[in-house]
Amino acid sequence: MQLLVFSHHQSERLKYIFRTIIWERLGLRLIFINNLEAYERAVGAKLNYSDTPANTEELHIRPYGLLEKNTIEPQQIELVHSPDSIAFFFSVLPTKDFDFDPFAAAFFILSRYEEYLPFKADRHGRFSSVESSLYHPRFLFVPIIDHWVIWIKQKLKALFPFLLLQQSKFNFQATYDIDLAWAYLHRNGWRTIGGLLQDAKLPNRDQLQARWRVLTRKSKDPFDTYSLLASHTSPEPIYFFLLGDYGKYDKNIAPSSFALQQLIRKVAQRAEVGIHPSYRANSSFNQLEKEVRRLEHLIGKPVTASRQHFFKIDFPRYLQEFSANRYLA
Repeated sequence: MQLLVFSHHQSERLKYIFRTIIWERLGLRLIFINNLEAYERAVGAKLNYSDTPANTEELHIRPYGLLEKNTIEPQQIELVHSPDSIAFFFSVLPTKDFDFDPFAAAFFILSRYEEYLPFKADRHGRFSSVESSLYHPRFLFVPIIDHWVIWIKQKLKALFPFLLLQQSKFNFQATYDIDLAWAYLHRNGWRTIGGLLQDAKLPNRDQLQARWRVLTRKSKDPFDTYSLLASHTSPEPIYFFLLGDYGKYDKNIAPSSFALQQLIRKVAQRAEVGIHPSYRANSSFNQLEKEVRRLEHLIGKPVTASRQHFFKIDFPRYLQEFSANRYLA
């Protein structure tokens, strides 16, 4: 099935968000057109994404204006709530179908638009949710775009009953960030001694005793749960390993550790493995490249998956560097 979309401006932003909502979520093949007469003569399901209604049966949504631009500018966000308490923004002059632009609003959220603009960062340089103009319980805890997709789906089905629209499918994907592969084992001598001394200073000796039992092989390391994860996870998970150099925010087992290298090789035989860039790697591409090379050497193939340590991410630099160097997030 297909949907004919009329729009004066067929920008990359517009094509991206229409593919995301109409093709990926509703299963309709998209045909874009900017000739109004040809649009009106055409037969089939139609969506008019322009200010003026056409002389034909159509779903009409007036554009807010965000998708036709190629600049990044601050946006005025005014939350409105529908009768069923679903929030929306980017209000436009109402049509018979919509009084806001769901495509522009969805693009604003999915692109993380606000993070391309100057903002007050937290102590780790991250964009905090409290800084967002959308910081509101009805946005933070509700799958808001899914509700908008349902509205579009219902409107299209009412106008064009012959459309076969796909049902939403949601898949569970387990992922694990391996910041520290073992709680006590396989650290170098100085870190092991330092850990024992730190535990000895605590008024409660439980942690000291637990560490000692693991080091003397009387107990299993509490972080050694890899066999359990392998037997209970379906579908196959993705493991993101931290292979940075030791630092204030990177307390991982040394990348040179034979035990860690064996673990990564073993995991890579049965699951996808990606890089968990160190804190330092977020601001140094050379460091990132070094960590990726370490992982590629161990698993014997290119690294194509990444998830940020401390969830540190800097737009647009992050996307520019990662896309230019084949790593995906």
